[in-house]
Amino acid sequence: MKAIELTSVVIGVALLLAAGCTRHVERVVLLPSADGSPAGVAFNARGEKNKVALSQPYEVLDIGFDSVNSGTTTEAEVRRRYGKIVPDLPPPPPRPSRQQQSKQKIVAAQPPLPQQYLLYFVHGKTDLTRESQAVFESVKDHIAATPTATFVVVGHTDRVGSQQRNDALSLRRAQFVRARLIAEGMPKDRIEAVGRGEREPLIQTADEVAEPRNRRVEIRVR
Repeated sequence: MKAIELTSVVIGVALLLAAGCTRHVERVVLLPSADGSPAGVAFNARGEKNKVALSQPYEVLDIGFDSVNSGTTTEAEVRRRYGKIVPDLPPPPPRPSRQQQSKQKIVAAQPPLPQQYLLYFVHGKTDLTRESQAVFESVKDHIAATPTATFVVVGHTDRVGSQQRNDALSLRRAQFVRARLIAEGMPKDRIEAVGRGEREPLIQTADEVAEPRNRRVEIRVR
């Protein structure tokens, strides 16, 4: 008679004694793990070179005094024979409906949302603030990492001055940033510059209020 040695057990394995069976002394059934992660068990019979392994749910190993036999069973059979010691398994996730599958495909096919950078300007000028000079370095890095992206540069002003003056100033700010990006190696045909004047403030103010956060250029990456 050969002795059987258990060498390793992975979580998710149930060792079940085969009650009332005289042809073998132990049965091993591999159960699905609770979280769905892979599980397995390996046995090694003394004097034999090869391990006997279970790797799929409901695979069975019958260990006898002089033999080791493998096979398969079903969840229903396991519960019928060993229901009192088998833990309740989580129900399988519901299969998504055709409508849900269609929505998932549409979402997966959508391009990522545009990324946006904000650059702020000195009052009445096309000079970037010191903080925005550093932000511009990040914009350059993004350009280098997205060689197929296109960019829209939108200039804005605060409400100081006439609307006509602010329209012109916002466009000059956008053109200034566009020229900087082109100087960094960006193709001209991938970037557009437009001015919106004081029409789209980040911060709502009364007329003639100098609001620094409204003196900006938005760089929209698409």
